[in-house]
Amino acid sequence: MFEGNTDLFTQLLEDDNSEALVKTLEWIVTHDKPNKIIDKLKNLQEKDLDQLNTLVGIANFKKVLSVWIVANIIPLKNFGKVS
Repeated sequence: MFEGNTDLFTQLLEDDNSEALVKTLEWIVTHDKPNKIIDKLKNLQEKDLDQLNTLVGIANFKKVLSVWIVANIIPLKNFGKVS
């Protein structure tokens, strides 16, 4: 599918979801030991990526839920109160 890692990297950056990749790369290069992170990423297996994807999904769900709670629950608590 891809002729090389450069082709894959270019496609990932041009993809609509490239923001996550950019943020990940920024995190890696600003980390104290970027080589250590890169070595760990190289050793990931498919099952590791599935677990990582699940954890990211849960984290995103928690964030969305907290925004929803602030937007919907807190105003209900104040409903009927006169300021």
